[in-house]
Amino acid sequence: MGALGIRESVVLPLPKRIDDIRRAALLYTEQYGVVVHIQVRGQVMLQDNTICVIPRWVTVAQFDAELDFLALGDNDMTEDDENLLWVAPLEGEIRLSELEAEG
Repeated sequence: MGALGIRESVVLPLPKRIDDIRRAALLYTEQYGVVVHIQVRGQVMLQDNTICVIPRWVTVAQFDAELDFLALGDNDMTEDDENLLWVAPLEGEIRLSELEAEG
């Protein structure tokens, strides 16, 4: 594994509503007392309405609950970072996990 190793995780069906993803992350944090790392894989729709399949786990960096979009990319990216990929969840899985800090 890389610098960050996953210690505990739970995989759930991918909700279509961003609020449901945020609620699941909050419950995970409350239950385990850790900061949650959110990843997705599966079928998503890009902003231009193209449907895309993400075969491997990708980190969710931001949420837009109003539009029900997820921003995929590194956690340290900002909302206006052009490297973020904004998608709407369709079908797939979400993984909530605790990350082990470096070193």
